[in-house]
Amino acid sequence: MSLSSSDVEALVVECLDRMESEGDVAVDALCAAHPELAASLQSRIRTLRAAGLIGGFGSKASATGSGADFPDRLGDFELISRLGSGGMGVVYRARQTSLDREVALKLIRPEHMYFEGARDRFRREVEATARLQHPGIVPVYVVGEERGIPYFAMELVAGASLGDVLEKLGSRDIATLSGADLLAQLPGEGSSPLYDGTWCECIARIVREVAEALEHAHRRGVLHRDMKPSNVMITRTGRVMIVDFGLSSNQGAKRLTQSGSHLGSMPYMPPEIVAGGTASSGARSDVYSLGASLYELLTHALPYAADNTAAMLQKIDEGRAIPPRRLNPTIPRDLAVVCLTAMDREPSRRYDGAAALAADLTRVLEHRPIEARPAGPLLRAARFAQRRPAHAAVIALALLLLLGVPTVLWIQQRAANAEIRAALDDARAQRDRARSSLDVAAQSIEDLLSRVGDRDLDNVPGMEDLRAKILGDALTLNEDLMRIGEGQEMNSARVAIARARVGEIRRQMGRNEEALTLLGEAVDALEAADPSELRPGELDWQTGLAHMRRAQVLRKLGHNEDSLADTEEAVRRIEKADLGPARESERTSLLRNAMTHSATTLFILGRTEESLKRQREGVELARREAERTNDAHSLLMLGASLCSLSYQLIEGGQPDEALPVLEEAVSVETRSLELDPLSSTARSALGDALINLGSTTWRLTDRRGSIPHFRRALEILEGLVRDFPSNTEYATALNDCRASLAGALGGDEETHDESIALMKDAMNSQEALCKARPDELRSRATWAIATANLGGMTGPTDPTEGIALFHRAMEILEPVRANEPQNPQFAQYMGEWWLGICEIEARSGSLPRAIEALEKAQSMYPVAWRTLRRLTGKWLMLSATVREADQIEESDRDTVADRCLQRALATFSQAVDAGYSDVADLQSERVLDPLRDMPEWAELEHRVLERVAEKGG
Repeated sequence: MSLSSSDVEALVVECLDRMESEGDVAVDALCAAHPELAASLQSRIRTLRAAGLIGGFGSKASATGSGADFPDRLGDFELISRLGSGGMGVVYRARQTSLDREVALKLIRPEHMYFEGARDRFRREVEATARLQHPGIVPVYVVGEERGIPYFAMELVAGASLGDVLEKLGSRDIATLSGADLLAQLPGEGSSPLYDGTWCECIARIVREVAEALEHAHRRGVLHRDMKPSNVMITRTGRVMIVDFGLSSNQGAKRLTQSGSHLGSMPYMPPEIVAGGTASSGARSDVYSLGASLYELLTHALPYAADNTAAMLQKIDEGRAIPPRRLNPTIPRDLAVVCLTAMDREPSRRYDGAAALAADLTRVLEHRPIEARPAGPLLRAARFAQRRPAHAAVIALALLLLLGVPTVLWIQQRAANAEIRAALDDARAQRDRARSSLDVAAQSIEDLLSRVGDRDLDNVPGMEDLRAKILGDALTLNEDLMRIGEGQEMNSARVAIARARVGEIRRQMGRNEEALTLLGEAVDALEAADPSELRPGELDWQTGLAHMRRAQVLRKLGHNEDSLADTEEAVRRIEKADLGPARESERTSLLRNAMTHSATTLFILGRTEESLKRQREGVELARREAERTNDAHSLLMLGASLCSLSYQLIEGGQPDEALPVLEEAVSVETRSLELDPLSSTARSALGDALINLGSTTWRLTDRRGSIPHFRRALEILEGLVRDFPSNTEYATALNDCRASLAGALGGDEETHDESIALMKDAMNSQEALCKARPDELRSRATWAIATANLGGMTGPTDPTEGIALFHRAMEILEPVRANEPQNPQFAQYMGEWWLGICEIEARSGSLPRAIEALEKAQSMYPVAWRTLRRLTGKWLMLSATVREADQIEESDRDTVADRCLQRALATFSQAVDAGYSDVADLQSERVLDPLRDMPEWAELEHRVLERVAEKGG
């Protein structure tokens, strides 16, 4: 094979660059890596040595050739000392005599002048650097050529490179360092907030500034192509600057380097360049190099360290860096994810540009959720298969579980996960081997999906892809069983169970209409099946389970009457099912779920007394089970039941009764999570209980006391959404929490901005969820609530916008309300929003519209004495406002005010009829004074006192 001179030249350039740090070892390493070029490389190096063009790389003469060949002065510049060198040039501290200023003068390395294309590459750096004007890029002062030597003068930065700092701190324990330690390594005086806080915070700030400067270059078509710590300068005053665009290229221009040349410093080179030498992913290549630099800065270790070039190239190509948190446990989890995302092996999985990397670093520093996500288990398995195809076929799933789950969890669950794969493989084998074994295959799948759906993978962050894969496999098997069973000897009950499983998987995938059809067919078949076709008690169990699943889909789609009928039948069937002592806990759990589902649906339908009765039945069932087993699952079920009961008490206007129930729920859910800290269900349940506890505390007039509960719930739910980003229920709960916390914070001026930001986050996030799942009507309620709450917060400063947001909330909620006309919860929401409009209109002086809004609010609210008493106060305050209003003609004021007063009296009378019994309020509350002067007051007061006396109060 003939070799071109460009192949040799490219290798010589790389060799000279590496010799600065590695010495003559670099020559031996490159000869071993490129045996076909070894003789030519050694010959060129000998020639350069003989000419005096390379030596120890330490003195001015050795770096530039002999002293005679290279003068101490170059045109207007007096060379003072050598500062360093890069791939293409040597940098000197120099004085520009005409302006009497010191500069950094960069010259082409003389030995490179002997190679074709070297001048072009140096000129390209000059052009690229000169047109970049950004605080994070060292500015160019002068460009020129003297005695045939190209040069350019830059600002002389009074600082040090990150590479120098790393070298100085290399012997220190990285986990003990702080930003102050970095500052101490820099020359000069002064300090900057850049170096405040922990080592990781400081490094994140520095790399963010580098990323922002890189983005400036990328937007102007310039790639750096040699990002590494030694090419970043920092100063004590907080300046962060990129230097050495010696390998930069203009995007779209022809690459001047030849195939096979490895550009930049190898440990920071992206795999696409390592693999083929010339491949580039544009800005993503620079992002990779910056990510590798971040890795080294955070860990004091190269991501792919190796003893020789070949081994390093292989490691880079495989893309298996040690997780940075293993080398430095103080690295925040999100910062580690950002680092590994930036240096992902696949360019398409990296940040699409330096701006996106900078944005996520900002989120890390502000403790907000990042956009990046760690590589999922399926991706890691695919990469393993690429590296080890022979092994991958055997251990792919085991590797997924090992990589995707913390070691302690894997040890805890490895037996169950082995059963998952064994059951799935057994089902396939049974299907393929003999039709007579279809019942066995079907039961294997039933057991498999019970474990996957209920125990093993639901609680594991990063396992959603794996879980979806297994569900997809099981879906295919069940569909096969349906088709085969319908034409073979398989019994009808097993075919129906397979159909129900397909429906359930479709529900979990969000395909609700398909799920409804399949579950309906399964229910009909199971209702007609012969009990002898299954094990004892199994038909009742499977039929109840199918009814329960269909009820869940029906309620999600807004068919509440049908959902209730299914749930009640599920309760009846599950109570009948006798599966033996071994499955009693499983039966109790499903029965409790069915009771809670039934109670919630009854409440939606306005049947509140029946709903409360069902809720209490569910609580007692869960309490007995928790007392019997006292395990994490039973405590979780008890906490969820208590939370459901408390929610209904709150919505029914009984917050005093709800508060102790909620306090017990939080205590029980906390205990459950302590026993099973990896349970996502327990985390979600505790978050829900805390939100309800916060809301109830607030209703009982302790707004500030609610804030710690909301903040604790927010922390839990943000973690859940990070771990399970595709779970819309967790995302909706998080948005509920954001809206609740925003409302509580809105009452204090110092937290007003945080409140607005939280509410906007809740509104926008929930809107996106609802648009992604338009058939799930009830999710719109959270969207509507956040929108209305934002209206209430905006109204005082921007009445028009506030009122518009309230009306928008009503539009969002209307499809849900129309579908659940008996649901008192939605009617109360509408009442609150009209009341919010009333307050804005009254504050703005639009009193006729305020009166109209208050009338609409009262028509919406359910009849409860607490609500009616509150509305009485609103009518009285509106009456007093009208009497002082300049906007109303003086002759009309008394008429309108008296009308409001009469409305207040009628409303208070309704409150008395509904059970009002607050004697202290009756006799002492000043806002009621206008009513006390009216002739009807004495009779109303007598009725209240008589009722209280009868009750012994």
